[in-house]
Amino acid sequence: GAVLATARAAARETVLAVDPNVREDRSLDPKEALHQLRELISLAHLVKASDEDASQLWPDESPTAACRRLAAEGRLVVLTLGARGSMAFLPDSAPIRVPAVPVAVVDTIGAGDAFMAALLAGLTGLDRRPVDLAPPSVVELLHRAAMAAAVVCGRTGAALIGPCRST
Repeated sequence: GAVLATARAAARETVLAVDPNVREDRSLDPKEALHQLRELISLAHLVKASDEDASQLWPDESPTAACRRLAAEGRLVVLTLGARGSMAFLPDSAPIRVPAVPVAVVDTIGAGDAFMAALLAGLTGLDRRPVDLAPPSVVELLHRAAMAAAVVCGRTGAALIGPCRST
């Protein structure tokens, strides 16, 4: 409840980004937890979900169909596909697909977090909503996020130090 109240307030004032990271939590009712995650996503301006997250959140839809629907509601939706890369969905354009950056995978822990951090870093200082980005800007954003995830996958442990943007 506190997270949803905070998200509602934040969504009115700034860009709200949600990475649902669907995981089993034995302290929560599974159906209620999924309902709350869906509500949180409905408030977001940017949603980054893995194909596994999307399959659990919307089991009656394919991950791409769920992402298209969410984008049609007015948000930028990014679907990560592991070694198969990522896709972005905007309301009025075809899905944008970017391949994964080739890497000798040592450990995938933290790759999704690094991907999301790079997305957020790429949106820093943006003077418009993420959904209003032009497709070429989204391609660049996804490519930078893929590079950050690859750096993490090439290391042992959740080492989120990766490519940095110069100031």
